[in-house]
Amino acid sequence: LVKQYQYLFSADGILLEFDVEALKLVAKRSLDFGTGARALHSELERVLMPHMFDIKRYKKQEINRVVIDKELINNPTPIYKEE
Repeated sequence: LVKQYQYLFSADGILLEFDVEALKLVAKRSLDFGTGARALHSELERVLMPHMFDIKRYKKQEINRVVIDKELINNPTPIYKEE
C-alpha cells in the first residue's frame, strides 16, 4: 500500500517517504483495529488524506517532498511553507 501511495504522489511530482517509526506506528494502529488489510488501508488513508487534498497547494509552494514521521501519524495535518 505504501508503494501505491508513493506512486500516486509521484504522479504529481511529490516524493512521499515514511520514516521507520512512522511505519511501525501505522502497523501497530492497524493491528489494534483487528480488521487486517482494511485497517492498514484506513490508517494510511487517514494519515495521507490531508496531503492528498493539498497536493496542488504543495506544488504551488514548490514542496516536492513529504516525509511522514511519528508526529504526522499522530496529527495528520498538511505541511505548508510560511506565506
